Amino acid sequence: MIGVNTICQLKRGCTVTTTSLTLCLGIITTAVAAELPVGETYSVHGLSNFGNSVTDMNDLGIVSGRANVDTSSDYFPHAGTWDETGVFTDLDPSFLNDSSIAMGINNNGDVVGVFGGFANQLRGPVLFSNGNITPLLDLNGAEDPNGQARDINDNGLIAGCANTVPVTWDFNRIATSIPGTPDGATGCARRTNNLGHIVGFTTVNGNTHATLWRNGVMLDLGTLPGHEYSMAFAINEMDQIVGLSRDTDGSHGNEQHPFLWDNGVMTDLGTLSGTWGIAYDINDAGHIVGTAPGPFLYRDNVMFDLKSVASLLSSANAINENGQIAGNSYVLTPAPNQLDMTVSLIAPTGPIDSGTEYNYEITVTNRSSVDGEGMRLENSLSSQLQAISVTSDQGSCSTTAPVICDLGTVAADSSVNIILRVKPEVPFSTSGNLVFVSNYARVSSSNTDINGANNSAYQSTRITPPPEPEGADVGVSLSDSPDPLRKGNSLTYSATVVNNGPLIALNTIYTQSIYTRFSIKSIKTTHGNCSGKSPITCNLGDLAANERATVTVEVRPRVQSGTSFFSTANIKSDSYDPVVNNNSTSVMTSVR
Repeated sequence: MIGVNTICQLKRGCTVTTTSLTLCLGIITTAVAAELPVGETYSVHGLSNFGNSVTDMNDLGIVSGRANVDTSSDYFPHAGTWDETGVFTDLDPSFLNDSSIAMGINNNGDVVGVFGGFANQLRGPVLFSNGNITPLLDLNGAEDPNGQARDINDNGLIAGCANTVPVTWDFNRIATSIPGTPDGATGCARRTNNLGHIVGFTTVNGNTHATLWRNGVMLDLGTLPGHEYSMAFAINEMDQIVGLSRDTDGSHGNEQHPFLWDNGVMTDLGTLSGTWGIAYDINDAGHIVGTAPGPFLYRDNVMFDLKSVASLLSSANAINENGQIAGNSYVLTPAPNQLDMTVSLIAPTGPIDSGTEYNYEITVTNRSSVDGEGMRLENSLSSQLQAISVTSDQGSCSTTAPVICDLGTVAADSSVNIILRVKPEVPFSTSGNLVFVSNYARVSSSNTDINGANNSAYQSTRITPPPEPEGADVGVSLSDSPDPLRKGNSLTYSATVVNNGPLIALNTIYTQSIYTRFSIKSIKTTHGNCSGKSPITCNLGDLAANERATVTVEVRPRVQSGTSFFSTANIKSDSYDPVVNNNSTSVMTSVR
C-alpha cells in the first residue's frame, strides 16, 4: 500500500493534509490575449535545414531538436543542435540511426534524445556529450528501443522513461526508477530542474495525470475542473510547472487547455482562440511559452500572441533565462526599443467569380517605440489580378504592377491602413477547377528593422473561372488518290474543311505540307484563294455554321518505287475552337 507520505493527489474542491505536504485548492482563470507592449521587440533568426522540430534551448541560446539531413537525395530526421546563428549540427553524422531526435540540452552543452530507426541499429534513449553517443540502458541494464531520454539538468541528471515507467539516469547510465512512483504505475518523466525535481505524467488505475517527483515523494497534480487527463511538460527552479489538461469524455467539448501549477494551485491559462492549447516551457521569471493554438508568451496573467513577431511561427516550444524563445524554425531574442515593422493582409478566400472585384485590407504597423522612416509597401500580385484602385491613410501608391506605396514616416506605436482593390481575370476552364490568385505584401524601411520575420504577408483567393464560351468547331479531313501510286502518275489530295458551329468561323486558314520532291500542277478551292508550295496556304474567309469548303491539290511526284511519303493538313480560325483534336490530319501515300 502507498501511504499518504509517499503519494498525494491534488483534486479540485478538496484540501488534503499530510505529514509533509499541504495541498491547496486549484483556481481556474481565463487568459487575456493581447499584442506585446510597444517597445518590446525581438530580433528573429531562422534555423537552418528543414523538417525542423524544436524541443529545448539552453541559456546560451543553443537549441536542440531534429532536422532532415540530405544524403544522396534521401532525407533522414536526425538529432541535432542549432547554434546562436541558426546553423545545424548533426549529432549522428556517422548514421548510427536513420531517425533520431534531441529532446533536451543543458547549459554544459550535453544533449539527450532518442534513437528510433530499424532493428539492426542502435535504438532507444541516448546521451550526446563531447562528441560521443552513449546508450542509456533500461532497468535491467539492456537496450530499450521504446525508452526515451527527455531532459538533462546542469548536474547531469537525466529524466525519461524505460520499461514503460518514469526513470532517471546518472553517470552509470543505467536507469533507476524514480522514488515515490507506485508499483504498477506507467508513464514518463519529461523535465527536471537543477534541484533534481522532476515532472512528467503517470498512469495509475487508468488515470493519466501530470506528476511531480521531489524529495522521494510523487505528487499527482490532478487536472483542471471537468477534465480527466493531464501532462506536465516543464518545471523551473521555483517548482512552477506547466503542461496541458484535457477533457477526454466530451463533457467539456473535448477541450485541451494549458495550465500553470504553482505551490498547489493549478491555473487555466486559457487560449488565444478556440479550445485547444499546450504550455511547453517556463523560465525562472515565470514566463511561459506554448501554443493555444498559435505561439504564445504568457506572463502576469496575460497571454501574448507571438504571431506579430514572426508570422510563420506556429508554436513556441522553449524559453530560456534570457527570455529567448525558440519554436519551429525560429529563435526570438529580446531587442528592446528597436524598430520593428509588421504587415498584415486580409482578403476573402473565395471562391469569387472571375471579373468580380474584391479588396485586400493591408495594415502596416510600427510596433516599436521609435519612428520608422522611409516606409515602403510592395504588393506582388498574381498575373491574373488587375489593380483597380489603392487608398492609404498616408503616402502615395501606384496601381501598376508591382503595386508600391511610399508611406513616408510611420510613427512609433501607429499603423497605416491600405485598401487595394483588385479585379481577377482568369481564362475559362473546361475542367471547372478553381484558380488560385494571391498577393504577397512586403514592408521595408530606410531604418534598420530588427526583425525581418514579420515584414511580409501572403493571402491567396480561389477564383471561379468563367464558363466555356460558345465557338466555332472547325475540322479537316484529307484523302489521297490513287493510293498506292504508280511511279510517274499524278496524285490528287482532297481536303474537306467543315465548321461544326455553333458560331461563325472567322478568317479560316487551311495549310497543307507537300513533299519537297513533288511539283504542284494545280490548286483549287471552293472558298477564298490558295498560294505557296509547301506548305500550301488557303485563306478560306469566314465559314458559317455547318458550312463546308473543299481544297483540291494535284501534284506530280518525282519519287522511286517502294517509297512512302506523308502530307499533313491543318485548319484554324480566329474564332474560339472548343474542339482542337480535329484540326489536323495526315495521309501516307505509297509508291509502287
